[in-house]
Amino acid sequence: MSGRLALKWQPSSDFSLNVALDGVDNESGQSPYTIEVTGGLDANNPDNGDFPLLKESMLPDNPDDLGSTVAGIESTDYSGWGASVIADWQVNDVYAVKFITSKRSSDYTGGLDDDGTPLHLSEFPEEGGADQFSVEFQLNGTFDSWDFVSGLYYFNEDGFTASAPYVYSPFNTPAAPGSFRIEQETDSYAAYFNASFDITEQLSLGGGLRYSEDSKDAKADFTYFAKNAEAEFDEVTWDVNAAYQLNRDMNVYAQIQKGYQSGGFPPRPFGGADAFVSFDETKALNYEVGFKGQVHDRVSMMVAVFITDYTDLALPFNDPSNGFNTYIENAGESRAQGIELETTVAVTDDFSIRSSVGYLDSEITHVDEGVQGITVGNAPALTPRWTVMVAPSYFMDLDSGATVAVNASYSYRSDMQGQSVNNPNEFIESRELFGFNLSYTNSEGDTEITLYGENVFNEVYDVGRLQQAGFVGVMRSNDRSEFGLKFRKDFWLD
Repeated sequence: MSGRLALKWQPSSDFSLNVALDGVDNESGQSPYTIEVTGGLDANNPDNGDFPLLKESMLPDNPDDLGSTVAGIESTDYSGWGASVIADWQVNDVYAVKFITSKRSSDYTGGLDDDGTPLHLSEFPEEGGADQFSVEFQLNGTFDSWDFVSGLYYFNEDGFTASAPYVYSPFNTPAAPGSFRIEQETDSYAAYFNASFDITEQLSLGGGLRYSEDSKDAKADFTYFAKNAEAEFDEVTWDVNAAYQLNRDMNVYAQIQKGYQSGGFPPRPFGGADAFVSFDETKALNYEVGFKGQVHDRVSMMVAVFITDYTDLALPFNDPSNGFNTYIENAGESRAQGIELETTVAVTDDFSIRSSVGYLDSEITHVDEGVQGITVGNAPALTPRWTVMVAPSYFMDLDSGATVAVNASYSYRSDMQGQSVNNPNEFIESRELFGFNLSYTNSEGDTEITLYGENVFNEVYDVGRLQQAGFVGVMRSNDRSEFGLKFRKDFWLD
């Protein structure tokens, strides 16, 4: 069950206040999961975990049945609520002020039976929660030949995840139940300024600066170790851009951007205190040129070509020996280069087709000495080479003034690697999805009823694959076929 309420108060043309509240309370089945037995590691090596009794014949016939006998893992509960306030004040013809704040809280229970069978080999019931708060203040200005956006931003998150009792029993020998609780509080601060200047009627130049600072306090409390850790990260990022108006409907642009992603701590430090160490921030430098506009009376197009170079790229990988250890290392450098094309074709006044095609070539270009598992030439995790979307739409105006809209959608994602250590067992195959919606909107535009279908052919596909000791854990898609009705009604308060 979920709901959302949004209110807008506009006492004058210069000021508006938007308030939104939302909440969700969901109880669903287990996350779709299965395993593929790949053969054990060397059982004579005492450092290698293995599950010799585990066989695929033990897996349930129903792919949506986890086969677990651990109470609580068979379902997932999630609840949360959020609230936001946005105030806009147009001070005068030049300056505008915006204030944004939000609060959100959520918690969940669930878990995973890693071996996917009734055997008690690798089981992790889990619960967690997080509280978030953010506030942002903007001062913006518009002048005859230039404009700017500036602001201050603060974000706080306090969250935890815990599992008790969990079981990890290599060699099928009984092991004492374990427990863990990982807590982390994050404080993020930022200040930014962006400006754009009209050099001529056709040429504009822009640029911006942003200072970001992140502070993270974390605690790992396991059955066999406990450790507190903290880390701080900061970076100045920037962008410069230029745009040239070819004519009223078309322009070309170029931009260079420096980006930053905060560092942190590994989410599952089963390797002990030595594994619970921070990894550094990732930096990126992006070069992009593009074109967008109306290339024909009925055809609009956007084309972008980009190259992104990453340094200190944080890459996770998993070591299946001696337990389920997750490591995150700043592996060195990588490059992503590609092209994106988006088009909208108005075949007739009532029928149009939107489409997009993306091509991405991404690989690790340098690996620091001592980094485990990852090698030059590996593709970073979850980076498909091709993505495609096609969405035709048909609109029909009725004599009553109402509108009927028919929309269909097709999306394709090519195969990709599930982990940055390119193990063939973690290869994720391509997938295709189809959807539709049929909507009716009344003549006033304040009421809409929509019949929709998502994943109409019930495509079941892998979203993640993780090599473990002697088997691969396969996370399956949970967006199975869904059909339903949606209703929207707008209300105006005097």
